[in-house]
Formats: sequence, C-alpha cells, structure tokens
Amino acid sequence: TTIYKGKYEISYAAKGYKTKNISYDFSGSEFLESTTIEVEEKLQKINIKRKVSFDKIHFYGNVARFLPSAGPHLREVLRLAKSKDIAAIEIVGHVNYPYYHNQNDSSQIKFNFQLSFNRAKAVYNYLVANGINGAIITYKGVSNTEMKFPMARREYEMQQNRRVEVLILEEYIN
Repeated sequence: TTIYKGKYEISYAAKGYKTKNISYDFSGSEFLESTTIEVEEKLQKINIKRKVSFDKIHFYGNVARFLPSAGPHLREVLRLAKSKDIAAIEIVGHVNYPYYHNQNDSSQIKFNFQLSFNRAKAVYNYLVANGINGAIITYKGVSNTEMKFPMARREYEMQQNRRVEVLILEEYIN
C-alpha cells in the first residue's frame, strides 16, 4: 500500500465501545512506499443509555432561574459527572402549561419551547462553568409535551412540571 502526502482520519468503532477518531498527518513526506505502519488503538468500553435521571431541578414560573431547592440536586449532578467517566449527558427542559389553557396559541407554544430550551441551557451552563466538558453534553427543550401533571392546579404539581431532567446516557467502563 502506498500512503500519499496528506492528512488522514480513521474512525474506530465497535458496539459497546466509545468511537475514537484519530488523525494522521503525512504532509511532510511526498509519499511513503513499502513502509509498514502499525497502529494499535484501545477502545474504551461504555454502558449505553443507562438512564440515571435527576428530575428535581426546578425553576421559578416563566423564567429559566433555578429555585433555591435546585442547588443540592445541581451539585449532585456535578459530583456524578466529575466522579465517573461520563461519556454522554442529555439535559431536557420542561415547562408547566396545563392542558386547560389554550394549546393552540402559537405565541405561547413558541414561548414554552424557548423557555424549556433556556432551562436546559441553564443547567448546561452550570455544568460547563464548573468544569464539565461541554462536548459530552446535549440539551433540548420539550415545552409541555412531557408534563408530570397535565392538569396541574396545585403549586407542587406546577413545580414538578417546571423542571429539567439530566440523563447520563453513556459512561465508560473501567
């Protein structure tokens, strides 16, 4: 095999293992003939989609500002993310907009999706500001599509709907 001048990227992947991308740069050589290049890469085993959910991160109504009660839960997520070799975290933001309200109000629908997104991003920002690699985190807002209490009337029920769930989707196995 002849390797020509240039850059190469090889992706290593196997089920149950973290994908690894490696770049090789042979730009300094015209070409390499009759040269054997041996590469040995060890892939790291991972648990896939083992959902560890933190759903007690609550917010004040209509804003992406944490309730004081969210503090211990945010610190627990941070502790877990730092103490384990986490490969993927997903943050899902939710809002309280019970079904007895007008569900066809397009400006409210847009507001709810944006608010749920901003809540998820607030948790993302907290984790990144405290040393977690942002590249392993995805976040999204789901508006009121997954409310715990679709007909919420009591403050406790509304608070349960105004939440962010943090899911540990992948972690390395040592």
